[in-house]
Amino acid sequence: MVEVFAGIGKLAPAHYEKLANDILKLKLAENILNVPHKKYIAVCGEEAERYLLGNSWKAFAAKYYDFEIVRINISMDDRSMILEAQERQKAGMKL
Repeated sequence: MVEVFAGIGKLAPAHYEKLANDILKLKLAENILNVPHKKYIAVCGEEAERYLLGNSWKAFAAKYYDFEIVRINISMDDRSMILEAQERQKAGMKL
């Protein structure tokens, strides 16, 4: 089971919540299926990777529930495309 977090750069409070929800969602799915699965959180950004491998309770939960945190190496073009999309999202949220 894989959940992907494509955000790059500084994490906003909603990003921390999304990462926690992803961990909970995959663990819940595993429990409902009642079959052990390999569980991955794939991230594109260094900040998210650092956070999920750090000292937060979410990092502890990921390790406790046997998640593997994997950083996806993306091309510079893909990185630029993600950063541009993030900027458009920020601009769209301004009133």
